[in-house]
Amino acid sequence: TVLQPYGVPNVPFDIALDYTLDPATKVLDVKTLEIGMRGQAKFVLSLAMDGISGMAGAKDDARLRTASLTVDDTGLLGKLLPAWAKEEGVQPEELVQTALTGLAAFAAQQGPDTLKSLDAVASFITDWKAPKGPLVLGLKPAKTAGLSDLDKVALPDALTTEFGFTATYPGTKAGAAKAGPK
Repeated sequence: TVLQPYGVPNVPFDIALDYTLDPATKVLDVKTLEIGMRGQAKFVLSLAMDGISGMAGAKDDARLRTASLTVDDTGLLGKLLPAWAKEEGVQPEELVQTALTGLAAFAAQQGPDTLKSLDAVASFITDWKAPKGPLVLGLKPAKTAGLSDLDKVALPDALTTEFGFTATYPGTKAGAAKAGPK
């Protein structure tokens, strides 16, 4: 019911979690964390991390090996974005244009591999009213990455070379990331 004020109907949530935490090797392996909102969206996360023996110190010691997030939106953004925009006193398209402007500024410094992934993200954002399939984001750093490595993200192509970022979306339009707002 928490999302009802935003126009999202009261639907059942389906949650599946399959993970292992090995204290001896300090490895967290989340094979699947799936959250499904029937008729609205499904989010599927998987990841593997080193340096996890518990919550204490995890932010300092944790190192990401791989991660994948699939966002399969079948109506959720079409309800949430207008409600969020109303709260902000703007039109939904203004929020979309702001996101695309920031993405275009970041894309201006990037090479072809990074742009291909950013095009997928920009296309998904543009299609917020009716996505053309799931957005799949992936990270597979060249070597494990921690919070201290995030400062490298701003470097040209570090997103793909350092962090192994990938993004796919069936409705990807080439050049969408650099195009910015329309």
